[in-house]
Amino acid sequence: MRRGNATKAVTSNATEAVTSNATKKCDKEMRQRLLQVMRQRLLQAVTSNATKKCDKEMRQRLLQIMRPREMRQGNATMNEKK
Repeated sequence: MRRGNATKAVTSNATEAVTSNATKKCDKEMRQRLLQVMRQRLLQAVTSNATKKCDKEMRQRLLQIMRPREMRQGNATMNEKK
């Protein structure tokens, strides 16, 4: 009987060890995946903010470029009316 109990104990310990290693491996993979996702989201957030800032600057620049043209066209229209 002892031999059977010892075998069960060894088998149980081996199963726990294998499961534990699998869990550690799974945990490691999950941590790596989570870090990858977090890095990706952080990069997207930074890129998004940079894009918004760039878009804002570009819109302002376009407005600056267009304003003088509109003023010239407005003046030309006013001169034509005279």
